[in-house]
Amino acid sequence: MKAYRLAAIGICALLLLPACGKMEPVPTESEARTEDAAGRESVSGPDSESREESAEISEPESVSEAENDISEQGGISKTSEEEGIALFDEMPEHFVFSSGAGAWSTDLELADDGSFSGVYHDSEMGLTGEGYPGGTVYICRFSGRFSEPERTEGAIWSVKIDALQTEGTEGEEYYEDGVRYVYARPYGLTGTDELQIFTAGMPVDQIPEGFLSWTGMYFDPETEDCLPFYGIYNAAEDCAFISME
Repeated sequence: MKAYRLAAIGICALLLLPACGKMEPVPTESEARTEDAAGRESVSGPDSESREESAEISEPESVSEAENDISEQGGISKTSEEEGIALFDEMPEHFVFSSGAGAWSTDLELADDGSFSGVYHDSEMGLTGEGYPGGTVYICRFSGRFSEPERTEGAIWSVKIDALQTEGTEGEEYYEDGVRYVYARPYGLTGTDELQIFTAGMPVDQIPEGFLSWTGMYFDPETEDCLPFYGIYNAAEDCAFISME
């Protein structure tokens, strides 16, 4: 009987022993999924934040670079446009096309907005006749407007003749004070609708020979390196206007 009791006590002790240890409860299937999800979040969280921060950094840099490119391109365009508008304001008002020999010239007055006016005249005092003992004068009074200058290269600009009006009809004549006047063309502004503008200080080696051939009485391109005045050049007709201060 005593032995039976001892055996019973031993069995109870064995049964109670696991309950006294620190055993973790077995999670349910739902709890396992929750724990696994939490574990993935804790592991992947920092990487995700790093990737998000990287995306946030790289995107503004890309946008900023694009904006800078656009800004720089716009700045160049705007600067060029402003320079073109300001060019007429910087140029002298009075220009002359003349060889210096003979009694002919085309005088042009340039305004800040690109409009102009002037007169061409060529006097032939020996060309007389009945009713005009004082000789003959070929004349053309004109006015017009240049387009906004566009830079072509270096210090060279290009303009169009947007408008050109002349007084009278070419070949018609009238008499005044013993002189015969014959309407002519505005010599230097015909034969083309595009002119070149050379700025003062431009290197001589960048200027066409056709223009330099008209400047002999004003400066010597053989001894001077830079143009000392502004020029307006009709390349099609090889005619050169030179600024006069």
